[in-house]
Amino acid sequence: MQSHESQQIVLFKLTLYVYNNNMENLLKKCLYYKGERKCPDNIVKVGKSREWFFECKWVEFGGIYEDNGEYEWADLMDFEKDDDVPLSLKKLLFNRYIQDLSLANAAPGFKVYYYEFYCTLKTDFKHYFQSLKEANGV
Repeated sequence: MQSHESQQIVLFKLTLYVYNNNMENLLKKCLYYKGERKCPDNIVKVGKSREWFFECKWVEFGGIYEDNGEYEWADLMDFEKDDDVPLSLKKLLFNRYIQDLSLANAAPGFKVYYYEFYCTLKTDFKHYFQSLKEANGV
């Protein structure tokens, strides 16, 4: 029979393993944040430091982020649902995007932002140009 102290050590090691494994999986979902303590200069130079910061916070939250329903209210639940970006991260990005905007008109602009500043590495540009048209009322 193990002592109470050795059981605590085993539990601590297991918890640490799960935490590190979860963090590693979360980092794989990030385009900009890779676990650095400070935003790298190359990210700052290309104007993606805000996105780096948002991803950093999302990872710190353990990949858990629940909004107040604004993402669903803006009818974005099906937006790029198969693009491998977790819904909780999209909700966080949308929440930060609408910080100084009216929620009623935010969805088209968010789609443009998402394609242009977040998913430029893996987006189908047909969706990008369609969102630009929608955002500009064309």
